[in-house]
Amino acid sequence: MRVEDGFQPKPYIVEHPYLDDPVLPSLLERILPQAVNHELSEDLTRLGHVLVEEIRPLAPLVHAATLTQYNEFGPRVDRLHTSKGWRQLKTFAVREGYTAIAFERKYGEHSRTFQLARAMVMIGDSHVIVCPMGMTDGAARHAMKTEILPRIRPGGSDVSLTETTASPTARTSTDLGPPYILDGLKWFSSAAEGNIAAPSSYPYPTPLSNGVRMHRLKNKVGTHGVPTAELELRGTRAWLLGPPGEGVKCIAQMLNITRVHSAVHSVGSLQRARVRGGGGSTMLHALAHLTFGAAVLLGKSECGAAGVGEEARLRMLTPAVKAYAAERATGGMERAMGALGGLGLIRDASVEKIWEGTINICGLDLVRAVTKDPQAVAHYMSWARAVLASVPSQLRQDSQRASDMLSRALDKLPGYFAEGAANPLLPCVVLNYFAIVSCALYLLEHASWSHTSCKPTRAVDAEAFRRWVEGGDLAKAEGEVEFARADFRARAEMNFRLAFGASEVSAKL
Repeated sequence: MRVEDGFQPKPYIVEHPYLDDPVLPSLLERILPQAVNHELSEDLTRLGHVLVEEIRPLAPLVHAATLTQYNEFGPRVDRLHTSKGWRQLKTFAVREGYTAIAFERKYGEHSRTFQLARAMVMIGDSHVIVCPMGMTDGAARHAMKTEILPRIRPGGSDVSLTETTASPTARTSTDLGPPYILDGLKWFSSAAEGNIAAPSSYPYPTPLSNGVRMHRLKNKVGTHGVPTAELELRGTRAWLLGPPGEGVKCIAQMLNITRVHSAVHSVGSLQRARVRGGGGSTMLHALAHLTFGAAVLLGKSECGAAGVGEEARLRMLTPAVKAYAAERATGGMERAMGALGGLGLIRDASVEKIWEGTINICGLDLVRAVTKDPQAVAHYMSWARAVLASVPSQLRQDSQRASDMLSRALDKLPGYFAEGAANPLLPCVVLNYFAIVSCALYLLEHASWSHTSCKPTRAVDAEAFRRWVEGGDLAKAEGEVEFARADFRARAEMNFRLAFGASEVSAKL
């Protein structure tokens, strides 16, 4: 018997990534002015059709890049060969103005939300391209602050300065800032064919220039279409973008952008893989509202419209949104694959757990944020109490148990943050706790709006809040925090012994 004569499962229904989304249309209606939302809705409807009809068929054409280091006569050429699918996706993203919307500011403080809503719709069909485009976004924001934006084009990322030295050199008329000569190794460069390292106009395959040599391409678990490489820097000319010794502070401006991008990528991937009903849908509701809560604040901050309290909340939410969305969305996608009998692949989406900081790094960043700004937690608590106080009476009555649980959880948050700096076991679990509480607050804020506006989804919105608090991970997260608080010094020492067989461990990265 021929294979095609046997059982052939029916293909799953191809849903429109915006019109069939159970969360995004209602969410955007709440957070955007009517005119902006109307224009965005029309654009997302159009974009969804393009994705289904034109972009989704490109998936089989996206392959891992290859590298030709030497030509047939022996000289070193370092020519990077990317797949046709990758190049078409990149052209599509540029044509759609993936990054430009946030900087053109046509919609003022809502421009960032406009951009990230489009990113969430695109992610399911173009994950490999939105990563480097997100980095381009962060680089463009920083470049704009240093007045070199016209010279920055879609390109690679600077992840580490390991074993790289920078030496001052004489300035020329074409320099974009104080010039330096770089020598060393870039261990990880995402989208290494980017124009920041390559000539402004080049044919494919790509030759690198300016003293940059490609040592090798990374053999990665996922995102194979993205040409990630190790680069050798030999007399590479570069320009100082910030004060010497403040590199981390400068790159933090990029992280505020790219971490929100990462959260959007995670939520968009979960939306594509979701299983209707049950906990997976509740997770999608929670993560979407949390992520776009941060997106709204980011848009306000960029346009100078954010108050002191909103700036503080954005600083707290940025690492939490990135880490929590990446961790939980991946689990949701695994459950979706199980429900579909194993059909599906989450290899590319799993990179979000690592990109722009693991959950441990983000936990430390969150604790650092509240430590540097003692009023940050107070600002957050003020907003949270306002959300609880604004709940309509009928909704409060119908959700009394969940509201009381949320209020009690909120009361414990300042104490947990106060201990975070001294207890090395707390940052990661406190981040989870903070993210869960924040998800609940955004879900409650949406349910209140939906109830007051008599929206058709008001019963579903209220149920999403109740399920998240009553049947979610709030109690589990609180237990993990309390466990980490108890006799933490002895437990931290025992953690080392369990892992390494000694009470003291020295390590070199």
